[in-house]
Amino acid sequence: MTIWFRRALVLPGLAAGLLIWTSALAQQGWDQAPSGSSSKGLGSKPEHEDIYTRAMDFKQKGQYSDAMPLLEAMAIQGHGFEVAQLELGKCYFDLARQATTPDAIAHNRTLGYSWILTSANEGFGLAQQELVRLYLDGPGVPIDRVEAAKWYLLWRRNPSRMQIGSSQFDVALETKLKALARPADWKDAQTRADQFHAY
Repeated sequence: MTIWFRRALVLPGLAAGLLIWTSALAQQGWDQAPSGSSSKGLGSKPEHEDIYTRAMDFKQKGQYSDAMPLLEAMAIQGHGFEVAQLELGKCYFDLARQATTPDAIAHNRTLGYSWILTSANEGFGLAQQELVRLYLDGPGVPIDRVEAAKWYLLWRRNPSRMQIGSSQFDVALETKLKALARPADWKDAQTRADQFHAY
């Protein structure tokens, strides 16, 4: 019994996520030792490659069915996995663009929005910026200038954006927001931002 599995038994709240995570890893072949290696199990993956890197490689190739289980296994862990939550949300939006039925499009957009919102609520600046984009452009959510402006204001107040590479807001998106939002929108957005409490 591995240390991780024993911890999952001790910490029941993590057990479900761990089982999904190890299942996703096994589906991707991570439970096998590399050829020429005598080591076994999860610790046998190549040092230069990690789960997130592998998931993003699949995502960039459009292999969402391979990327999403890996991203979801990380995303469900909650705080500390905001990047995986954002990228999983983007995968769902990519799937929505490929879907052929209105139900599939709506389903994937709803899940995508939910994961991006989760990441933004955790304070991840890039997810907050993505919500501004979604509320201005409307795929998956109703167009809402006030909500877009609220997330922009929350992004500006967010000190953690300086730590994780999102210290510069997308210039074109900022320009678009400032052109569309009226003074009354900014006032309402300020009120909403002041009332915001992260999850």
